[in-house]
Amino acid sequence: MKLLKKSLLILAALVASISAQASVYQVNGLKLEFKRFNSQKIRSYAVDVATKRGFEKLLKSIVPAQYNVKEIIESVDLKKTEVVEKLNIVKEVNKKGLYQAEIDILYSAEKIKKILQAKRIPYTQETMGKVLLLPIEKSLETGKLVLFEESNKLKDEIVKSLSNSLLIEPIVAKGDLKEITTYNPQNILDDNNKDNVLELATKYEANKAIVILLEKNNFDGNDMYQTIIKYINFDNMQDESTVIMAPNIEKAAKNIALKIKNTWKTNNLLEFNKPKRFIAMINTNNSLDELYETINHLKTLRIVSDVNIKQLTTTAAFIQTDFYGTPQEFLNKAKQKRLNIFQAENGQWTIERVLD
Repeated sequence: MKLLKKSLLILAALVASISAQASVYQVNGLKLEFKRFNSQKIRSYAVDVATKRGFEKLLKSIVPAQYNVKEIIESVDLKKTEVVEKLNIVKEVNKKGLYQAEIDILYSAEKIKKILQAKRIPYTQETMGKVLLLPIEKSLETGKLVLFEESNKLKDEIVKSLSNSLLIEPIVAKGDLKEITTYNPQNILDDNNKDNVLELATKYEANKAIVILLEKNNFDGNDMYQTIIKYINFDNMQDESTVIMAPNIEKAAKNIALKIKNTWKTNNLLEFNKPKRFIAMINTNNSLDELYETINHLKTLRIVSDVNIKQLTTTAAFIQTDFYGTPQEFLNKAKQKRLNIFQAENGQWTIERVLD
């Protein structure tokens, strides 16, 4: 019964949040202001500036920190590459002595992939979507755990540090009377109560939650923060425990936010310097149309770099799929595209489209 309840909670959260999860390639709220400009050309110039700024923000979000983003930007002609898929000028003011604009840009996933693949630079293309944050601060004076109280400075600072990220849409609980009486910090920290935390996340149309415990201490006259980060309903992300040296809670929150983003990137990285190859059979008894439909479905997977027919007979085709990431990631992504990949009794891998 408990397993069924958990499954229903996950399903409900997925259904509720699927449409709300933004693309990592969507960069919103790019604000520009110019006081000296050519009124005839200012809009075109503003779009160029916004495109470059958004491109830089996107790369900093999805590429590991050890890679020089500015070098990548300088090597790409953004106009010729046509990295923009959609652009929307949300607000615009154009009057004498002042031009202001706010622009939203959706970048092309395929163009970004080609740019980074050509340079063999790994990146993440997945967003966490809506995530319920439950930051818990342990009071230095009383030892009390605070979550919904106004005295919880961690809550405000961690949301501020994550709110501008392309990798996560942070959500915090309202902390109404029902939530305060139902979800106390001690229970939230208990691993046996993850289902209850997920239930609260579902209320806010999120299918994941991050619980953070922060405890301030002092060592040798220096402030330090013992931190525990628990990832609930995340694939392959283990709970973390660390000590952060920081002069104040604002810096500590920024450090925690960076750790969350880097952990996500590390666990969802497409590594172009480590391609993998998969050989499978597709039944061609029915028609070649089914073969090409299946191949087209495979090519839509972002982690797939190439698909080739290696052998074709009257009954079957053997195809080679080159992909990045882990084999399990490949199988999971294929399943999402309604492709059934299984191993037959003779050991041969087979691919079938799941038809309605």
